[in-house]
Amino acid sequence: MRRATLLALICLLVLATWPLASAAPPVPAADARHRLEAQARMWAMAEGPHATELWYRLRRLGLSAEDLLPLHGAAPGRSAQAALDEIMGVGELSAGDDAVVHGPSSSNVARAFRSLAAAGEMDGIELVILTSRDDDLRGDIYRLLRRRKFRATTGPDEGIDTRSLSCYPGCIFVPGEEVDAISVSGWVDVLRHEARHVEQLRHNPEMAWDFVQNGRRTIYAGFCEACADDGLYTTPLYYARERMARLREVVGTENESLVQRACRGDRAAYETLRALFDRLVDEGGGFDVLFQPAY
Repeated sequence: MRRATLLALICLLVLATWPLASAAPPVPAADARHRLEAQARMWAMAEGPHATELWYRLRRLGLSAEDLLPLHGAAPGRSAQAALDEIMGVGELSAGDDAVVHGPSSSNVARAFRSLAAAGEMDGIELVILTSRDDDLRGDIYRLLRRRKFRATTGPDEGIDTRSLSCYPGCIFVPGEEVDAISVSGWVDVLRHEARHVEQLRHNPEMAWDFVQNGRRTIYAGFCEACADDGLYTTPLYYARERMARLREVVGTENESLVQRACRGDRAAYETLRALFDRLVDEGGGFDVLFQPAY
């Protein structure tokens, strides 16, 4: 009897202390913040030069790792990237399930495309995932993208006439190897960049010829790429921040509507803007110097 009582007391003691033994100590907020910042820097390095780097993306949005802590802390198993996507309103949105995606639908690029489509930003645009098995024009686009190490194109922004394809003029092509190469939020900006090229093409059907002549990219191409990347800054290759700031500094805010029309692909507005810049600029070179392609 005495032995049974002793065993019962031991069992009660084990049960009473079990939650204390199994519960993990809370992670100090400062340590969690440092981990998030380190992870953001790691993503920035991993995503490469052709992607929007998450660390700088946080800063541009006026956010810091501290802004991720409430969302991250609510579900400790979630990544900081998932928290950032939630802050930005990016993710799987059922309203975008009817978006036209030719290829794997669960990839990061497809998720980004559907979220933008749900917001009305991809009207008339189709996402086409390319593979090494594609032939004819799609195969040519695939090989060009892999050779030049770019993640996406509309076709004409690489000098390729896509009028023979059913998705024209709203095609965005992505090689299959790249669909998960960057985060969902990184793809959002890349797709917005390409959507601006689609708008340029709609206003200028000769865009493929105007972009590349005799195998070389033109001043017009340099200008349109800076316009497409204005405010997005998906890559330093287009110098969008510096070039667009210089353009606006010279032509003034009173000509912003002219800048916007030219950026949308209006060739007449482009020629007018080019002439205006050259007439007003007093140092540092003219329009052709400012928008000389560097890629």
